[in-house]
Amino acid sequence: MKKLLIAIIVIVILVFLSDKIYKVYSRSNVNSHESIVLLNNQLSENEIDLFFNLEQGTYDSNEHKIVFSLLKKDGYLLDNYINLPVRIQSSTEFDCNLEYDKARPYGFYDYEIMSKNIIARIITKNASAIKQLNSKEIISEKRLGGNYGFGKLNILDINKNGLSKHCE
Repeated sequence: MKKLLIAIIVIVILVFLSDKIYKVYSRSNVNSHESIVLLNNQLSENEIDLFFNLEQGTYDSNEHKIVFSLLKKDGYLLDNYINLPVRIQSSTEFDCNLEYDKARPYGFYDYEIMSKNIIARIITKNASAIKQLNSKEIISEKRLGGNYGFGKLNILDINKNGLSKHCE
């Protein structure tokens, strides 16, 4: 009985230690089933209408905003999209040497998304970017081929030609 009790205690300690080691590792490294996608929007105001195949002058930065999202597999309540962080041309772009800890809040798992396609949308300023939108709130939508991988931090550029990798 004493040997059985010692074996159970040893197993519990090993499980506890392996859990702690995994958590420490996960704090500073991207797991193989996790991805972080950060976007640098390099579209100028003049290129936005052309990028979305709209009539020139349709996009108005005072009335519209551009959001980039991934479609969730199972839309919990009205939360159908994972919004991707974007830096626009006029501000500083995401740095290739960005530390994982700073980008960690933007991570998602492979089982959370429907496909690797990034959805670029022009929506009205007052619309929510993560909810199911009605037709009046969406001005235009374009799907971009997913050019990112899991198990790493991905920084992508969006320009008039589409999507490209910022860092290799």
